[in-house]
Amino acid sequence: MEKKFLSENVCLYYVEGRLVKSQSNGKDKWYIIFSQGSDSSDLRVFRPTFDLNRIKSRKERKEVANDVIEMIDEALQKGEMAQSIIAKVKSLTQKGRVKKVENPYPQRQKTTIEAIDDIYLIKIQDAPDKSKETYKHICDHFKRYLSAKNLDTKSIIDFNKSQALGFMDFLWLRGIAASTYNNRLTEIKNLFNELLRRDYILDNP
Repeated sequence: MEKKFLSENVCLYYVEGRLVKSQSNGKDKWYIIFSQGSDSSDLRVFRPTFDLNRIKSRKERKEVANDVIEMIDEALQKGEMAQSIIAKVKSLTQKGRVKKVENPYPQRQKTTIEAIDDIYLIKIQDAPDKSKETYKHICDHFKRYLSAKNLDTKSIIDFNKSQALGFMDFLWLRGIAASTYNNRLTEIKNLFNELLRRDYILDNP
């Protein structure tokens, strides 16, 4: 079970989606099950079919279900309400079949280094020379850390808080001054805020 904070005192709990098969009148029935609620001990269970049972090919049904589950899980992580999620996915239904969902966020599949390079190029546009040098400096430090920890091929969407803290420890162990450390922290936060703003990540670690 996961939870998504909507504010300081309010959060939604949820269980991610999965494809389930049951029997109805001697026939297989497929649906996607997921749960959501404000009380972790009393989650509401949702079982939409999204017309998956109209798809006769088992392989195609599984592919479509996986795409739909990915969309549901991303929406749950963002704190969207279940009914809204279901309505959004149903809007992809056409002529009784669920259209295969294209990945709306291809940038999330980029490696952490590729994503940082993207943001670096964005940040230095029209930036003064001193700012360009600052961004290059922090990006170079970050990429050295990623390579040292074998994280250079890790997807940006999977970069987590523990690894972010590891980067700051990596800098501190280089013997930098406290003021420099604080400056580097601000710089890397700015880069990840830009990643968040451009939908590379769901949260700033």
